[in-house]
Amino acid sequence: MISGKSYGVSSGLIQALQCLYRGSSACVRINGPYADWFDIGRGVRLGCIASTWLFNLFMDSCLYDLKEYECWLGMDKVSIKCLLYANDQVILAPSACGLQEMVNKMNDSIKKRGMKVNIGKTKVMMFEKVESTTECDILIEGEKV
Repeated sequence: MISGKSYGVSSGLIQALQCLYRGSSACVRINGPYADWFDIGRGVRLGCIASTWLFNLFMDSCLYDLKEYECWLGMDKVSIKCLLYANDQVILAPSACGLQEMVNKMNDSIKKRGMKVNIGKTKVMMFEKVESTTECDILIEGEKV
């Protein structure tokens, strides 16, 4: 669970957000008829003005677990472990082994907070200085990305 207070969020805003999300439910239409209503217990509301901010808080708390990890990619005098844009994330590592370790840490961090990595939307890209055919099998929960 993410503590809004640890990010300097007022208790009034926290209560307002809790009220906004409390008792959320939805139904979907499948080939014409609507399915039964179901409760929504996690995630953010699509189109809600607070959703981006809430997702950023969530990701920041997950990235905190990577803060002390020593695997990173150096560019001049800057070290980069991760890049974020909207709900996309790029994890950078100097080796396949380092990338697997970072992916494992991030997956553990996300799971610890009650969420799950969508493996179907997860991709791996490898860059090398020389032309080669190095294989890079990255796994999440035993499933190849």
